[in-house]
Amino acid sequence: MAKEKKINKSSVFTLMFFTLGSRILGLLREMTKAHYLGDGIINDTFNVAFMIPNLLRRLFAESSMSVAFIPTFKGVLKKNNESETKDFLNAIFTTLSFLVTISVILGILLTPLFVKVIDTKNADINELILLTRIMFPYLGFISLAALFQGILNSLNIFGPGSFVPILYNIVTILTTIFLSKYTSNPARAMSIGVVIGGFLQMSFQLPYIFKNGYKFKFTSIIKSFKNPETKKVGRLIAPTLASMGAYQLSSAVATTIAFNTGVGVSSALSFSLRLQELVLGIFAVSIGTILISTLSKAAKDEDWERFNLNIKTSLNAIALITIPVTVFAFIHAEQIVELIFKGGAFGENGVILTASVFKIHISGLYFIAITRIIAPAFFSLEDSKTPAMLGIVSVLIGVGLMFLLAPIFKAQGIAFATIASSLILAISYFIFLRKKKDIDFIHILKETIPASFRILVFSLISAYPIIKIKLYIFTHVDMGNKIVNIGLPLVISTLLYFGIYFIFLIIFKEKCVKELNALARKR
Repeated sequence: MAKEKKINKSSVFTLMFFTLGSRILGLLREMTKAHYLGDGIINDTFNVAFMIPNLLRRLFAESSMSVAFIPTFKGVLKKNNESETKDFLNAIFTTLSFLVTISVILGILLTPLFVKVIDTKNADINELILLTRIMFPYLGFISLAALFQGILNSLNIFGPGSFVPILYNIVTILTTIFLSKYTSNPARAMSIGVVIGGFLQMSFQLPYIFKNGYKFKFTSIIKSFKNPETKKVGRLIAPTLASMGAYQLSSAVATTIAFNTGVGVSSALSFSLRLQELVLGIFAVSIGTILISTLSKAAKDEDWERFNLNIKTSLNAIALITIPVTVFAFIHAEQIVELIFKGGAFGENGVILTASVFKIHISGLYFIAITRIIAPAFFSLEDSKTPAMLGIVSVLIGVGLMFLLAPIFKAQGIAFATIASSLILAISYFIFLRKKKDIDFIHILKETIPASFRILVFSLISAYPIIKIKLYIFTHVDMGNKIVNIGLPLVISTLLYFGIYFIFLIIFKEKCVKELNALARKR
């Protein structure tokens, strides 16, 4: 069996490159969705139908693999016991397969009961049930894909797992385009693409696992549940499921409230979040994926100096990237939405509504990114209870704000509630991180808060001349083509803004630039 590989510069940039590709293709998938499904009832119905299997997918896949499986598997690998490793992989593979299979079967059978919880005044109930049933198998495929990715990530092999979302997006896009002419509506074609894409995400990673000497097979379900390492994963998952369950319940509530607030609200929120996640996924998720592995190893080795350095460096790297992007995207929200989504069934009303929501979502980008960076610190210390507790509290506050603000401010109220919840969670993480005796909390704050403030000042100053010339450059290009009319001025504005920003970084010799490079060095 292969052992852990060192994380080097190529590992980081491979992960970021593939993540960039997947996020860009994810954006193209949303553009395809906007073009074919529009900004109305068909799109809203698809969003609600995907909500249920996607909610369970995040519980089974994202939380289980990132916060429970990887730290546990790291511990098993450190023992260097081949027999114990095989038994654990067989047990976790059998357990996960059993649970997701039962979930998929029950989900398909009970879909009519699920949708009854949702007020369907804005949807065709039969179409909603059909789309949900079509997409439920996606849960099984993507959960196993997460397990396979967890195995590879534990070995510090990040390429295959970061590449498979690219396959998913390509298949979903192509299936929507080519099957739409043969289905009653394009939402059905996209639903089929979701399932095929999930299957490819699972199957693509298997050869890489086999290549590294790891194979697994089905074993007795009773034996699997009794495996000590599987029990350990279960103990770690339990509080995390509570947190993730609360968070996903919040997402489900947001989708449902949006669905009943008005036609197009759910779609606007979905498109806005996709734009936000483009940046979030490229950097925060990439750094967080590597952190959960490096921090787990540092904790096992009790190398607390490296542990603290990785947290500080990652936080500064996130600030260096997300803060200027936030300022720029806020200024150009309408132009970005119009350039990317307008066309086909997506009209001017969709642009206005989505842009107004996007301004709120992008304002919370930095705080959401922080939570993606700090959470691995708790998980690597095998403390999933603290982030679970904090997550539940922040989600409850967010849900309460949604019910309070949605009737008054509609889509903007729901978006604000989501961002407020993330802000509360980020602050809470820092407060409770201070209680960890092995983490030099004061030093981390002294290094990160001033850096974030400097970067904010640089970003705001860089934005001033852009605001002054924005109207001029966007009204003096008229070539009769949307891509040129909006894209060319947006490119000019981007070059000017980030050009000024980088000049400030160079003049003031910003330390965060060096730290971002340090993140990519060999550990």
